[in-house]
Amino acid sequence: MSLVLWWIVAFAAPGAAGACEGPADQSWLAANHGRVADISEDCAFDCLTDDAACAATCVARETDLSRACSGCFGAYIDCTTSHCAMRCVFSGSDMCRDCQAKHCDGAFVRCAGIPIRR
Repeated sequence: MSLVLWWIVAFAAPGAAGACEGPADQSWLAANHGRVADISEDCAFDCLTDDAACAATCVARETDLSRACSGCFGAYIDCTTSHCAMRCVFSGSDMCRDCQAKHCDGAFVRCAGIPIRR
């Protein structure tokens, strides 16, 4: 299941914005751009039957991102799993990206304060 890069349940308050804009998060994301999709995908599989809190905990454990930023990723992973699982079976497919754009990207951008990078 392909999950795009970066994604508020136990970590960031609903409606929080800019959770990944801090210098530490920005630095980690810049240095680890190539790993983000793999980490997100691994966390999606680890939390397939759980919720955004599980995914956020997984992201926080596998990265040096803040709890709030990890929460945005967790919510994105949960959204993708909930809305796009069948379309995201093939990593990086247009069907997956289109579904994520329709259902998940906007909430992630608002939460994280950073653009989606594919």
